[in-house]
Amino acid sequence: MLRKLLPALSLSLSLALAHGGPTLSIPSAGAVVRQMPGEVTVLFPEPLVLRRSAFRVYALEASPALPPARLRQAAADLAGRVLGKADTRARADTGLRRGDWGPNAAVIGLKKGLKPGVYAVMWKAVTADGASSSGSFYFIYRP
Repeated sequence: MLRKLLPALSLSLSLALAHGGPTLSIPSAGAVVRQMPGEVTVLFPEPLVLRRSAFRVYALEASPALPPARLRQAAADLAGRVLGKADTRARADTGLRRGDWGPNAAVIGLKKGLKPGVYAVMWKAVTADGASSSGSFYFIYRP
């Protein structure tokens, strides 16, 4: 019986992963970086349609000393409030572009001169097959 179920389980897992969230980010979720990167890269399991997707980075008004769960929640709350807004001035990013990682990646440029603190990365990603996912994570810039 189990032998008959394995192919179906494998297919279900593949489909679930194919329409999930990011498989990799640089910096990684929860990372503490000593030098602010010039960009954030978010890699997904399927090709993205960037013109239908939204990726943003904001400074998070939260202490880096907060527990990770509270920082994750603060990033998610902020994403819920601002992801759809056209507020370029308030953002820490310079916009979305393709990078060297191929069609599965979104590269978000960061503004120069950002101050130490917590930064929230958020997205609503649409893949080539029309599936979408949204979410957020944070990283800490502590020189």
